[in-house]
Amino acid sequence: YLRKDLGVTAPIVCTQANYGGIAGLVREEQSDFIDAHAYWQHPDFAGISGAWNLDAWTINNSSQIGEATARWFGEFGGLAQLRVTGKPFSVTEVDIPAPSDFACEMYPVLATFAAVQDWDALYPFDMVGSASEQTGGPLGSFFDQMNHPAKWGFGPFAARVFRLGLVPRAESVRELFVKRPVWTQADHLDVLWLQLQPGKDIGFLSDRLTVSEQHAAETRIERRPSDLPSPARIGRTAAGVIYLVNAPRAATIVGYFGGAKLNEPDLAIECDIFGLNFGALTAVALDESELNNSARVLVTLAARAGNTGAIWNEARTSTAGANWGRGPTIAERVPATVRLRTEGPRQVFALAPDGSRAAEIAATFAEGWMEFSTREGPATLHYEVVDEN
Repeated sequence: YLRKDLGVTAPIVCTQANYGGIAGLVREEQSDFIDAHAYWQHPDFAGISGAWNLDAWTINNSSQIGEATARWFGEFGGLAQLRVTGKPFSVTEVDIPAPSDFACEMYPVLATFAAVQDWDALYPFDMVGSASEQTGGPLGSFFDQMNHPAKWGFGPFAARVFRLGLVPRAESVRELFVKRPVWTQADHLDVLWLQLQPGKDIGFLSDRLTVSEQHAAETRIERRPSDLPSPARIGRTAAGVIYLVNAPRAATIVGYFGGAKLNEPDLAIECDIFGLNFGALTAVALDESELNNSARVLVTLAARAGNTGAIWNEARTSTAGANWGRGPTIAERVPATVRLRTEGPRQVFALAPDGSRAAEIAATFAEGWMEFSTREGPATLHYEVVDEN
């Protein structure tokens, strides 16, 4: 009706692919693209009777990356298992809600993981939070993006990486074929991804995951390997899991790097023990060059952030009621030495909130690496690394 009678030319979709479990695969066959939503540790309001009670809620308050394994990649991994072969894939709601201590992982991981999986559109929820009209810029809701330093602070990195394709997709592919009727095979697609690969790596970071709409004679997974390695991988430090991505024009290290020394091909960090030892570090070229010879690189480093005066409960799972806090938001300083592979010396400037240069930071260069310290100097999340020669 929409196409033939009304002449609609815009792409048409029904709803989230995961609504209705595995039956959603059949329902969405007529859609022009596949869409899904995901929230890591959405606030729990104690059941239907307490829905959206801002005086009574909890979050688990743990890291998605911190729980990552070869067979589990949190909500982002669940999204990857819904991608349909040959159709664009969008995520029109996604968030790690405040006041999570681990929100800094959201943008760097989402943008790079979506790039590896070759997704087509990302819509963090929501971009105009209730705090947008409040003075002092507090976090006004669980889903406030623009007033959250540890989320919005990584916006420039995430936007450049995803929109410009700075992180290449994985070239190896795993395709799930489901026998019809699909509801006789499992209740949900993720069950099949696990059952058909017992005890094995699901391939979240090594392969593009996709589901075929073909009417298969048998339920199976076919892998088409490539010799080209994926730019993303998982590692570990003494404190916990680390997510690492290295590409010519962008790189990130996310996870438990407090007390650790990590050396990637173009980006490195030696970090003191601090807070929860969890943070996110990104670097992205702001010109067309690769990181090592770029004349302008944006480095972003963040950990916990939240409202001034927020009071957690003893379990650190809620700041309900009057304990939510007020503006301005504050961010934790991450005490570290950051190193960037460069072709020569560079100047480093700590940036003010409006993006202007607040102060020059001392930097050294030796054996192909430029380094600077974040332990002192202006309180900032952003550093501009420039070659002005």
